[in-house]
Amino acid sequence: MLIIETLFKTYGFQFATVIGIISFFANRYFNKKDKKDELRHSLFQNLKVESMNNFIECYTASELCWIQLPYFDILSHKIKGKEVDEYVIPTHNKFTASYYKLFIILDSKEMLEFTEIYSSISEVNRLLGILMFDYDEKKLVVKTNRYHDVITKAQKENRIRLERIGEKFKLKYG
Repeated sequence: MLIIETLFKTYGFQFATVIGIISFFANRYFNKKDKKDELRHSLFQNLKVESMNNFIECYTASELCWIQLPYFDILSHKIKGKEVDEYVIPTHNKFTASYYKLFIILDSKEMLEFTEIYSSISEVNRLLGILMFDYDEKKLVVKTNRYHDVITKAQKENRIRLERIGEKFKLKYG
């Protein structure tokens, strides 16, 4: 005990200085690491929000595309398939790209609502293709009504899904 007391009396200032320097650099190291982690987290959260906004914008454009589509004229072959493709495919491709960006960023639980929205729009796209190539003038009104019903159902379901996404978003980020 006497040796320790002598060491503190003789070298106390130097010992405190060394401890202070070590503490200073340890504190700087951990603060720097925390700031990097915080910045990385913030950037990732911003990327999530940006991707979600992009998905919703592309969904809205896609939905508007399907609503404004003159499907009676398409199903009655007054408009050619190539013209329809030029109108529909670019919008659907942007929507698909926005979905896959989300797929990379969000975990599977967060993706559920987005996947259902994507699937419903893809189903509308698939149905139009099927109905377009199944030309039967006698069934034209029935097919047009079926297509309209599918779009209307998809819109209603997707509005509910978007509301749930909005609620979850507000809870997490609001």
